[in-house]
Amino acid sequence: MRHAAFAILVFLVTGAGSFNARAFEAATPTDSQVERCRQAGEFEKFCLSGYVVSGLKLPSEAVTLGPLSSTGKMAIYKPDGPGPFPALIIMHSCGAIVPEQTGYWVKSALANGYVAFILDSWSQRGLPNGSCDVSPGFNSITVRVRDAYDALARLAEIPAIDVTRVAAIGFSHGGRVAYLLSNSNLARMFGRRDIHFAANVSVYGECYNRPTKSAYLRGPIETPLLALLGDRDEDGDIRECEPRLKELQASGSPVEWHVFAGAGHAWDQPNFQSATMRPYPGSTSGSVLYKYDAKVTDETRARVRVSQWALEAINGLRLELEVINALVERAVILVMQHLVQALARHHVGHDVRIGFVALQSAIPLFDILHGEA
Repeated sequence: MRHAAFAILVFLVTGAGSFNARAFEAATPTDSQVERCRQAGEFEKFCLSGYVVSGLKLPSEAVTLGPLSSTGKMAIYKPDGPGPFPALIIMHSCGAIVPEQTGYWVKSALANGYVAFILDSWSQRGLPNGSCDVSPGFNSITVRVRDAYDALARLAEIPAIDVTRVAAIGFSHGGRVAYLLSNSNLARMFGRRDIHFAANVSVYGECYNRPTKSAYLRGPIETPLLALLGDRDEDGDIRECEPRLKELQASGSPVEWHVFAGAGHAWDQPNFQSATMRPYPGSTSGSVLYKYDAKVTDETRARVRVSQWALEAINGLRLELEVINALVERAVILVMQHLVQALARHHVGHDVRIGFVALQSAIPLFDILHGEA
């Protein structure tokens, strides 16, 4: 009864007209999903709202990008070779996928040895033009967060992908989702316990919505986050974002950001060559500046590439340190082994040899690390 009552509540809140007008498949949260959300405490209803829509039918395999491939629909593209590859999940705005925007990130990812996953949260739910100007009939933010974690889980099923090195990048509405993907509480609501995002990038994403009092950028943040903002953008408003970012950084959260001077919203979309003011109740002026900026677009791409390289360098350094540490410990054990053997030859007491037997129990682990077991 609880599940059915919740579904009816969603129907009433969204309105019968909105609910029936969309071609998405409603769902009732499963017992395990209800229990997971119950553990979210004060965010239980927020969590449940992510499970009242059926999950997406995600691609089952990664394919090669060909001359006839479309970067305007959901797909997983991989570089040549066996892998395992790191991956980038690309999340659209509130509108439909923009092939020119997505196409750049797909090609850039492939050129840098990444798998590219174009995630489409709209088409299968009867929203071919997105939800910018229509109500989707469900909480689009929580559903999209769940979509992203489902996409991460799907990547974990593909052998050619190193699921420990998956990042997500989101634009505008997708940027809000990127903020939330770095929040460890939401990871527990929607993600698998054994995998998580390695990093997230939010591009002109709104941090806080004034009318609904929704905070998309909030702690605790454990996953590295890069926020890219424009000082003339009243959607991803720096007056809301910067204080939150500074507070998070001061608390030790792994967040970085950059504010582009003179940049409005959607600065990387060429269809806004002419500056356009669009009504938006969440802004202080009531509207938001949409304006393409080629220079800011190029710098955005450069900053994200640097972040990718930095992440790869950090991951590589971490692996190298683990190997070095293992080698050092192995060397210490071998030295002590020779020492005890030498002492034994000189009839040194039983207690020393017993101590070494306890220490020697660690050897199989190092043998496995170095392929010697």
